[in-house]
Amino acid sequence: MRKREITRQTIEAYSQWLYQNEKSPATIQKYRHSLELFSQYAKGRPVSKELVLKWKEQLRERMAPGTVNGALAALNGFFRYKHWEDCVVKLIRIRKRVYCLEQKELNREEWCGPPKTRGMSGWSWCSRLSASLVCGSRS
Repeated sequence: MRKREITRQTIEAYSQWLYQNEKSPATIQKYRHSLELFSQYAKGRPVSKELVLKWKEQLRERMAPGTVNGALAALNGFFRYKHWEDCVVKLIRIRKRVYCLEQKELNREEWCGPPKTRGMSGWSWCSRLSASLVCGSRS
Protein backbone atom coordinates (compact mmCIF):
# COMPACT_ATOMS: atom_id res chain seq x y z
CA MET A 1 0.00 0.00 0.00
CA ARG A 2 1.27 3.42 -0.93
CA LYS A 3 2.07 5.91 1.85
CA ARG A 4 -0.66 8.50 2.30
CA GLU A 5 0.78 11.97 2.41
CA ILE A 6 -0.14 15.51 1.53
CA THR A 7 2.45 17.12 -0.73
CA ARG A 8 2.63 20.36 -2.69
CA GLN A 9 1.70 18.36 -5.79
CA THR A 10 -1.42 16.83 -4.21
CA ILE A 11 -2.48 20.22 -2.83
CA GLU A 12 -2.03 21.75 -6.29
CA ALA A 13 -4.00 18.95 -7.95
CA TYR A 14 -6.81 19.35 -5.40
CA SER A 15 -6.82 23.12 -5.92
CA GLN A 16 -7.22 22.57 -9.68
CA TRP A 17 -10.07 20.14 -9.03
CA LEU A 18 -11.79 22.72 -6.78
CA TYR A 19 -11.38 25.36 -9.51
CA GLN A 20 -12.86 23.04 -12.13
CA ASN A 21 -15.79 22.43 -9.79
CA GLU A 22 -16.38 26.18 -9.62
CA LYS A 23 -15.38 26.81 -6.03
CA SER A 24 -14.68 30.42 -5.23
CA PRO A 25 -11.07 31.68 -5.16
CA ALA A 26 -11.47 32.47 -1.46
CA THR A 27 -12.56 28.90 -0.72
CA ILE A 28 -9.67 27.47 -2.71
CA GLN A 29 -7.20 29.72 -0.88
CA LYS A 30 -8.66 28.79 2.51
CA TYR A 31 -8.57 25.06 1.73
CA ARG A 32 -4.98 25.30 0.46
CA HIS A 33 -3.95 27.07 3.65
CA SER A 34 -5.58 24.42 5.86
CA LEU A 35 -3.98 21.60 3.88
CA GLU A 36 -0.56 23.26 4.13
CA LEU A 37 -0.98 23.66 7.90
CA PHE A 38 -1.90 20.01 8.28
CA SER A 39 0.98 18.95 6.04
CA GLN A 40 3.39 20.91 8.26
CA TYR A 41 1.87 19.27 11.34
CA ALA A 42 2.20 15.79 9.80
CA LYS A 43 5.95 16.33 9.11
CA GLY A 44 6.09 13.44 6.64
CA ARG A 45 4.10 11.02 8.79
CA PRO A 46 1.49 9.02 6.87
CA VAL A 47 -2.01 10.49 7.01
CA SER A 48 -4.35 8.55 9.30
CA LYS A 49 -7.53 9.28 11.19
CA GLU A 50 -5.56 9.18 14.45
CA LEU A 51 -3.18 11.86 13.17
CA VAL A 52 -6.11 14.04 12.06
CA LEU A 53 -7.81 13.62 15.45
CA LYS A 54 -4.61 14.72 17.24
CA TRP A 55 -4.40 17.78 14.98
CA LYS A 56 -8.07 18.53 15.63
CA GLU A 57 -7.44 18.53 19.40
CA GLN A 58 -4.41 20.79 18.98
CA LEU A 59 -6.50 23.24 16.94
CA ARG A 60 -9.32 23.17 19.51
CA GLU A 61 -6.89 24.36 22.18
CA ARG A 62 -6.02 27.56 20.33
CA MET A 63 -8.82 28.34 17.86
CA ALA A 64 -12.55 29.01 17.88
CA PRO A 65 -14.76 26.03 16.98
CA GLY A 66 -15.88 27.65 13.72
CA THR A 67 -12.26 28.11 12.64
CA VAL A 68 -11.43 24.51 13.50
CA ASN A 69 -14.46 23.33 11.53
CA GLY A 70 -13.30 25.30 8.49
CA ALA A 71 -9.92 23.56 8.59
CA LEU A 72 -11.54 20.15 9.10
CA ALA A 73 -13.95 20.76 6.21
CA ALA A 74 -10.97 21.45 3.96
CA LEU A 75 -9.25 18.24 5.07
CA ASN A 76 -12.41 16.15 4.79
CA GLY A 77 -12.98 17.45 1.26
CA PHE A 78 -9.42 16.54 0.33
CA PHE A 79 -9.81 13.06 1.84
CA ARG A 80 -12.98 12.46 -0.17
CA TYR A 81 -11.20 13.69 -3.31
CA LYS A 82 -8.41 11.17 -2.66
CA HIS A 83 -10.94 8.44 -1.66
CA TRP A 84 -9.49 8.30 1.87
CA GLU A 85 -12.92 8.18 3.54
CA ASP A 86 -11.45 6.37 6.56
CA CYS A 87 -9.58 9.60 7.46
CA VAL A 88 -12.68 11.82 7.52
CA VAL A 89 -13.43 13.26 10.98
CA LYS A 90 -16.54 14.81 12.47
CA LEU A 91 -16.82 18.58 12.80
CA ILE A 92 -17.24 20.21 16.19
CA ARG A 93 -20.87 20.64 17.11
CA ILE A 94 -21.60 24.30 17.69
CA ARG A 95 -24.70 25.23 19.62
CA LYS A 96 -26.12 28.60 18.80
CA ARG A 97 -27.28 30.57 21.78
CA VAL A 98 -29.70 33.42 21.67
CA TYR A 99 -28.66 35.98 24.22
CA CYS A 100 -30.73 38.97 25.20
CA LEU A 101 -30.21 41.42 27.98
CA GLU A 102 -32.67 40.90 30.80
CA GLN A 103 -33.90 44.51 30.55
CA LYS A 104 -35.03 43.80 26.97
CA GLU A 105 -37.08 40.78 28.00
CA LEU A 106 -40.78 41.34 28.54
CA ASN A 107 -42.70 40.18 31.55
CA ARG A 108 -46.30 38.94 31.27
CA GLU A 109 -47.78 42.37 32.06
CA GLU A 110 -45.75 44.10 29.36
CA TRP A 111 -46.53 41.37 26.84
CA CYS A 112 -50.27 41.18 27.49
CA GLY A 113 -50.89 44.83 28.31
CA PRO A 114 -51.59 47.67 25.92
CA PRO A 115 -48.66 49.06 23.97
CA LYS A 116 -46.74 51.68 25.91
CA THR A 117 -43.71 53.57 24.71
CA ARG A 118 -42.98 55.60 27.83
CA GLY A 119 -40.71 53.94 30.35
CA MET A 120 -39.21 51.59 27.80
CA SER A 121 -36.45 53.79 26.41
CA GLY A 122 -38.58 54.82 23.45
CA TRP A 123 -39.33 51.30 22.28
CA SER A 124 -42.39 51.09 20.09
CA TRP A 125 -44.90 48.28 20.46
CA CYS A 126 -43.53 46.66 17.32
CA SER A 127 -40.01 46.71 18.75
CA ARG A 128 -41.25 45.10 21.96
CA LEU A 129 -42.99 42.39 19.98
CA SER A 130 -39.85 41.69 17.95
CA ALA A 131 -37.71 41.53 21.09
CA SER A 132 -40.09 39.18 22.83
CA LEU A 133 -40.13 36.82 19.85
CA VAL A 134 -36.34 36.70 19.83
CA CYS A 135 -35.69 36.77 23.59
CA GLY A 136 -38.83 35.27 25.06
CA SER A 137 -40.82 36.64 27.95
CA ARG A 138 -40.47 36.14 31.68
CA SER A 139 -43.52 35.24 33.68
